[in-house]
Amino acid sequence: MDAGDLQQLERQAREYLLGQLQSRTPDVLEFAERFAESPLEGEGPVAVFQFSLPVATAPASDANQECNRYDPLHYVVVGETQPNYHPAYGLSASDIYSLHIGTRFMMEVGLEKRPLEQEPAEAREAFRQLLQDTNPQARIADESVVVLFRCQDQWLAVYRVSLNERPIYVVAGDLTPGFYEMTQYPPQVALRLHLGQLIRMEAREQERAERVSRR
Repeated sequence: MDAGDLQQLERQAREYLLGQLQSRTPDVLEFAERFAESPLEGEGPVAVFQFSLPVATAPASDANQECNRYDPLHYVVVGETQPNYHPAYGLSASDIYSLHIGTRFMMEVGLEKRPLEQEPAEAREAFRQLLQDTNPQARIADESVVVLFRCQDQWLAVYRVSLNERPIYVVAGDLTPGFYEMTQYPPQVALRLHLGQLIRMEAREQERAERVSRR
C-alpha cells in the first residue's frame, strides 16, 4: 500500500465516522494494519485505523451505544467492505478484523436471535461433553447459556461458565467451538469474533488448496 492509497482509505474512514459520529468525530486516526483478504464474497482488501472516542452519554435506545461504553480506544475498518467501527475490546487489529468479518457474516445470513429457553437439549449436552473432553480435570461451575441464535436448522450458542474459578465464554452449537476470556463484554462479541476467525481460517485453507491444485 503506497502513501496515496493510505490517504484515500483514511479519507474514507473519516467520511464514514463523520456520518456516524458527527460532532464526536475524532481528530486523529492512526493506521493500525492492512488486510489483503477476501474471506466473504464481496469483501476485499481493507485498512484498519484506531482512534480515541470519549464515552458518550447516549440514550439506552441508541444503536451505537455499545461502541461507547467500554474503552476510549476504537477501530474503524474501511476499504472493499461495508465500513464499520468497533470498540477495541482489548483486541489486536487482526482480531478486530475477524470481529468485523463475523459481524458482516451475521448480517448477511440473517442470524435470528432466539429466547434462551429455546436452547435445544442436545446443544447443552454437547456443550457439557465438550467441557469434559477438553478440560477433564477442571473445576466447572455456574454454567448458563447467555445468547442463542438460529440460522435455518443450525443453532449457535454462547455459554458462560466458571472454569477453575475463571469465568469464560464458550461458543458452541453447530460450529467448531471456541473459548474466550472476555466475559466483561457482551457474549455477542465473542460470537462475532469466533465466527470471523473461522471464516478467515477456512478462506486461507481454501486458497492454499487452490494453489496446490494449480501446480
